[in-house]
Amino acid sequence: MDRRFLAYHDVDGRRAAPGEALRFVAATEGVKRDGLDLRMSGAKLERFRSNPVLLLSHQYQSLPIGKVPQVWVEGQKLLIDAVFDQGDPQAREVERKYREGYLNAVSIGWETLKQTGRVVETWELLDVSCVAVPADPQALLLSRAINGSVAARAELVGILTRDIHRKLSQELESEKAELVRLKLLLELARLAEMVKRL
Repeated sequence: MDRRFLAYHDVDGRRAAPGEALRFVAATEGVKRDGLDLRMSGAKLERFRSNPVLLLSHQYQSLPIGKVPQVWVEGQKLLIDAVFDQGDPQAREVERKYREGYLNAVSIGWETLKQTGRVVETWELLDVSCVAVPADPQALLLSRAINGSVAARAELVGILTRDIHRKLSQELESEKAELVRLKLLLELARLAEMVKRL
């Protein structure tokens, strides 16, 4: 089996306080710098979920600098929420670099389970790592990429809207439906103001 490392996309979470989760697009479909097309429909995430480590530059021999409490596939993207270890000075420094824009990308390590030509049809996620140089040339901080880009701005709105909808769906199960609806409206208004300022 072939084990690969491939860096990808963006962090959109600088609004959160230190120690709170940052959201990343960790991988996308399409041919990348290594010539491979990693299919999200073939992602095996179960074993990673049992040991959701956030590493620094795929250093398997080192201690993790955080954890990945959420990992999921949405369309052609692998999304993660990463939380940095606040008891580790190095982890706090890496987190600060993301929040201040000095770092922008993450990378995934995976094991190929089934490959046809350059298409990796089935693969198992091994780790998510913080990296300085991603393999994907569009691995930019999403909020920076939207300056002047209508498509990127629409992508940001889509990601945030889906996140709000997911949270709303969870809260609607409780007895606070009207309060939740008002919170959603306020959140959407805040999002619209944020996008205008960009």
